[in-house]
Amino acid sequence: MFDFIANILVNDLCVWGLSAFIIAVGGRELYRLKLKTYSIYDALLEARKKIGHDLSQNWDNLEEELISKKNVNRKINTLWQEYTRSVKKEVDEDDPEVVRLISLSYPSNFFNEERLVLSCCNMDWFNVVPGILTGLGLLFTFLGLAAGIHLGMGNFNAGDVNITEMTGQLRSLLQGASLAFITSIVGLCMAMIFQNRFKSIRHKLLNEIVKFNALLEKNIPVRTMAELQFDAVGVMRRNREILRKLDEDWQLRIKEEFGKNGG
Repeated sequence: MFDFIANILVNDLCVWGLSAFIIAVGGRELYRLKLKTYSIYDALLEARKKIGHDLSQNWDNLEEELISKKNVNRKINTLWQEYTRSVKKEVDEDDPEVVRLISLSYPSNFFNEERLVLSCCNMDWFNVVPGILTGLGLLFTFLGLAAGIHLGMGNFNAGDVNITEMTGQLRSLLQGASLAFITSIVGLCMAMIFQNRFKSIRHKLLNEIVKFNALLEKNIPVRTMAELQFDAVGVMRRNREILRKLDEDWQLRIKEEFGKNGG
């Protein structure tokens, strides 16, 4: 039974089959990574294109479209609803007809890697995939070597065996065992390919998140509560100064009226 399994492990077809299995595992995980991340990337790109330069004019339409549109990523849909709760409309003091949009929170608090990606995509798993691919290559290699050594030792332990025949069998077994190293090479190559693609995809997605947040901050300035309170204090001071001047003007007018009547 063991000899049968060992002969299979050192067979050329088995070696190439195991190598194909490693490639299939790496390709499948790479496809899953793209499927999960590209849906977020495409949704962010689409949303960024819909954001105009003057959001105060088309804010209601944009909000309705991003919330109700079915092809928008569901996670972005939820985060957008959370973000819009922090967006307020502010009337310009000098021109009441001018309405500006302000946000009480930075968009990066909502649209970030943790909430967009890590919540729906197990990045920890994809981080260990290269190690798994390398480990599979090494595992199959050592299995092939163990099988070759087992068969070789069986020939040496045989009783009456022709030296020439044994040498030929040993040579073929060593050649078969050497093929086992192909699985290690395939595993290492797939690990490097996956690692490079993983870094590239992650960098591309994070870059799109940064661009999306920058566009929102550019169109919707962030005003913290401290800034709003400071502005409110400034308004109160200006109003108090106006009231003080009005009071002085009224007192002056009253004095002038009393002076005229007294005269």
